[in-house]
Amino acid sequence: MSGGGYIYVIEFSNGTVKVGRSAEVTERIKVHDATARSFGLSIISKWTSPLHRDWKDNEEKLKALAEELGGVPNNGEYFAGLSFGRIAAAAAGLPFEHPGLEPERAPQRKPGGGSPDWLAASVASGVVRCAAGDWTPDEMVASLSDDIIRRDPGLIRMLVERHVRRNLSAGLRKLAPEAFASAPAASERGPEPPEPSPSPPAGAPRLPSAGPAVIQVGLARAA
Repeated sequence: MSGGGYIYVIEFSNGTVKVGRSAEVTERIKVHDATARSFGLSIISKWTSPLHRDWKDNEEKLKALAEELGGVPNNGEYFAGLSFGRIAAAAAGLPFEHPGLEPERAPQRKPGGGSPDWLAASVASGVVRCAAGDWTPDEMVASLSDDIIRRDPGLIRMLVERHVRRNLSAGLRKLAPEAFASAPAASERGPEPPEPSPSPPAGAPRLPSAGPAVIQVGLARAA
């Protein structure tokens, strides 16, 4: 999995927004924070991508997006007059292909095993766009559903299989209750572990109606 890296967006307390890339993004942001503090500033918002292959190309795309969104460049990667929320949402919409992971060797997803990084980025983008009034919560759910169908067939397969098993079991219990007399019902076993809902990036506005329930609806609609 060599050759991967990250892109990031950070906002300083004076309103300046910086975009960049790094193979060690956590350490890189710590360096920026230390430098900012030496000038009496601080980092007030940050967004980082998942590890991905085309991080260098994505940095160039991110700088172009920053200018398209009204940012005035200063020294290449620093921008004045740029909304952190808007550029973070735009960044989250870039493609993030994991480096060195061939499709046939992709790990099998397990119920409750966690949400993929790209879904966290898509949710963050949707929350920002809802808060900005660009989307309604229903439009966010529809977009997330489309993303899941297009980008993660394994997740769709898992959700469909779970739905089919649950309904098939309920139907068979009604048709042949004697065959299930000694087996506990699903309600007695307790619910299956839920898929955890990813969080938006630090500093991104939160939308009251676009929380875990919306994500669960999106996953259910995708199924």
